[in-house]
Amino acid sequence: MQKWYLYSSMKRFLSANVLYPVSSPVIPDGILVLDGNGMVLDVIDPRINLESATALKSAGVVEYFDGILVPGFINAHCHLELSHLRGKISEGTGLPGFLKAVSQLRSDEDEIIIEAMKAADQEMSMQGIVGVGDISNRAVSLSVKQKSAIKYHTFVEVFDLHPDYAVERFEEAVRIQAAFRDNGLSASVVPHAPYTVSERLLQLIGLHAEVAGDVWSMHHYETASEHDMFVSGTGELVSFLKGTGRYDEWMAKGVSSLNYTLPYLPANSPLLLVHNTYAGEADFNHAQALSNKVWWCLCPAANLYIEKRLPAVMEMVARNLKIVLGTDSLSSNIHLSILEEMKLLTGYFPSLSFEEILASATLQPTHFFGWDNMLGSFTVGKKPGVNLLFEEPFPQWHESVYRLTPTTQVRKIV
Repeated sequence: MQKWYLYSSMKRFLSANVLYPVSSPVIPDGILVLDGNGMVLDVIDPRINLESATALKSAGVVEYFDGILVPGFINAHCHLELSHLRGKISEGTGLPGFLKAVSQLRSDEDEIIIEAMKAADQEMSMQGIVGVGDISNRAVSLSVKQKSAIKYHTFVEVFDLHPDYAVERFEEAVRIQAAFRDNGLSASVVPHAPYTVSERLLQLIGLHAEVAGDVWSMHHYETASEHDMFVSGTGELVSFLKGTGRYDEWMAKGVSSLNYTLPYLPANSPLLLVHNTYAGEADFNHAQALSNKVWWCLCPAANLYIEKRLPAVMEMVARNLKIVLGTDSLSSNIHLSILEEMKLLTGYFPSLSFEEILASATLQPTHFFGWDNMLGSFTVGKKPGVNLLFEEPFPQWHESVYRLTPTTQVRKIV
């Protein structure tokens, strides 16, 4: 055993009933060794290195917790700008009703919006979230993200179906992207959804992303009427959008929204499809055929809040799709907790394993965002954050049957 284990006060030695590195098998009574900045220096498995583990425990330097130690969570989809709408939109409105409510309520003074974002950012941090993919329509969140302990990637979201406004909307988004990047924050320009961008706007966004290799994100199949809108030009969604006065030019495409959109995706740009509430076999087949760089983001609490429906989760798992988790916004959710999203999925889909859900909340999204070298797993050299999952009292550990329960809580350790 190396001497620095015992004699450096700048290091921490964390252990619990179970250590989940995520990138490697679970370790009962494992010891996580961190430097003073939270970087992983070693992961000690007592079954392999009993001498080191015993010496550390005997020296009294190990902090022991009842529960499970896991890496920090990643919230792949959030709308920080809508935090001031918490509790202001009724549940079960359906997507058109929800969009209408957001457009009517979202305007507020920047000071109010910023204070709500600060509180939401702090809430996510306390819930053990270390990385966030955040949708922004303006640069108002910039100062909050600069000061945050959370690593953010900002999706600068563009929407306008009228082709005459495509260049104007696109250039505005590029300016916002530059504001984030000039202040050391990663950002990319993305379409809001297939049903709110013209073909010309999609072309501009795609060409822009191709040059930089930017990651893409877009809302996908949150409502059944998205299919009707694209295939036949009918349904509740297109009626609502035409009613705004800016979408009169819409014409049916004769194909699904995903079929319409994917050809504009640059070959080197990973795509995050968000919500997927009504996505089915045809969408999964089409995405898999055209691109191996498609990730599927589930926001189950928001799906239930808006449409009272969940995606075809088990079919997605059976197909081995790349699944990540998000919370959506406080306008469509009562919390910003990835643990609560994990617990919800566990309750509705009992055959989901803890390992599958945990990977979707930690390691899997790092592959999409390009954060593999810093977050997502207890791997030497990373600074992934450390969360404790616990219950009171913590149940006796049985590796093959552990499940999240309604009483599971999270405590941020590092």
